[in-house]
Amino acid sequence: MAKFPFIPQDYTKDCGPTCLQMICKYYGKNISLEVLRNNTNYSKLGVSFLSIKMAAEQLGFKAIAVKSTFSNIIENGTFPCILFWKEEHFVVLFNKKKN
Repeated sequence: MAKFPFIPQDYTKDCGPTCLQMICKYYGKNISLEVLRNNTNYSKLGVSFLSIKMAAEQLGFKAIAVKSTFSNIIENGTFPCILFWKEEHFVVLFNKKKN
């Protein structure tokens, strides 16, 4: 499995676009953070999960937005994926390991 490209976020509210940028880079798409901010309707409040989903689809990804438990994602999820962690921060879940 390829190493996941970690990209640190520039600003506090950049977590959503930065997560999408990491997914893009993993799949060989080099998209600037500025473009992703525009595509996700970035504002001083950050972005919504729906706007990340829509931006991902515009980039050719299959994307679904669901409310789920972490254990269900681990059991049934497709990786990498973007999680809205504790309803306050976007993170990328790259892979799962046993235990």
